[in-house]
Amino acid sequence: KMCYGGITKGLIALGSIMILAAQRAGATQALRDELARSQAQLFAGFSRSIPDMVPKAGRWVPEMEEIASFLGEGSPESAAYADLGAFYTRLAGPGSAAEIDILRSFFEQPPGGRA
Repeated sequence: KMCYGGITKGLIALGSIMILAAQRAGATQALRDELARSQAQLFAGFSRSIPDMVPKAGRWVPEMEEIASFLGEGSPESAAYADLGAFYTRLAGPGSAAEIDILRSFFEQPPGGRA
């Protein structure tokens, strides 16, 4: 359970973090196009899993903390999952509406910028 959740929910967090970074850098279209072109399965999975994660983000925090503990206190891997838990805490908290809108809208526009 720890390993599976670490992979699935960890990938969702990493994808979300990079989408938000692309938005800040003005590169969302480039990221969308490259993912759709070179990582079509990953893009398709993210298009379902990232929007579905939003209402569950708060519930995933304890799991990230449990995975961090499973990986061993003080290890870089443990710290990474603790930080992913903090990311999910932020998404679940007040003031996250703008980031949530960015994550949802990333998948509403098709690759290539055509509506």
